[in-house]
Amino acid sequence: MTWGDWILIVLCVLLAAAGIRSWLTLREGKAYQDALAREDSDGLHAFLASPRASHPARPADILYRLNALMEFERRKDPRWIPLFIGLLDDPHPSVVKVCHEALREATGEDFRDAENDTRPDPAAWRTWWEGYAPQN
Repeated sequence: MTWGDWILIVLCVLLAAAGIRSWLTLREGKAYQDALAREDSDGLHAFLASPRASHPARPADILYRLNALMEFERRKDPRWIPLFIGLLDDPHPSVVKVCHEALREATGEDFRDAENDTRPDPAAWRTWWEGYAPQN
């Protein structure tokens, strides 16, 4: 065998390992989405409102958390708006973005930070909610 053959074999093994890992990750993600769909709204709310739901250093946890956010919003549980407003201070930018986009789409409002208009203004959102919530 030549060096080229060995390199090809090693590349094939690496690609196969990456494919298996991707398949397992997708399978795990699908199982998690199925579990979220079976979880009642109280369980989703408790998970998302808890400190254990915030692990910015662990990307897989963020993916699970984002799926939980989307599932909770999809159910139109009235608690999702104040929960998402509270999560606008989250340390993970993806969580902030998902929450802000969902709030903008649902309310037609768009409160942005005066110093950085790419970020939402959590205080303005809270003030809006305090004025809006009693009318619901």
